[in-house]
Amino acid sequence: MKDTIETTDPITIAVQFKTKPGQQDEAKAVVNRILRDVLAEDGNVHVQMFQDPEDPTKFLFIETFVNKAAETAHTQTPYMQRFYQEIAAPLDGESTLAYWKPYGLFNGAGAKAVSFDLPN
Repeated sequence: MKDTIETTDPITIAVQFKTKPGQQDEAKAVVNRILRDVLAEDGNVHVQMFQDPEDPTKFLFIETFVNKAAETAHTQTPYMQRFYQEIAAPLDGESTLAYWKPYGLFNGAGAKAVSFDLPN
């Protein structure tokens, strides 16, 4: 992970989707194949994935980028283009995407550095 990141106008996206019943593990595998690439992007600040504990077919991704240009560049990478194709099979319906403006994250309020290993 990056030690320091220069931000100009950070943007966070929240993506929600649902998988077909029994396709949760396939969706996780598709996501896990791109995680290291996404985290290595210069413009990426944060990525976190969630799975609904009451309905394991529901997923939520939260991603923060240094600015809108970095998020746009992220969507154009070859691995994201493959991701869009591969994730279509396990999805049940359309995903939703919402843009958010973070606050507190970049001045130290509410942020904590954590080190962890990513799944293979």
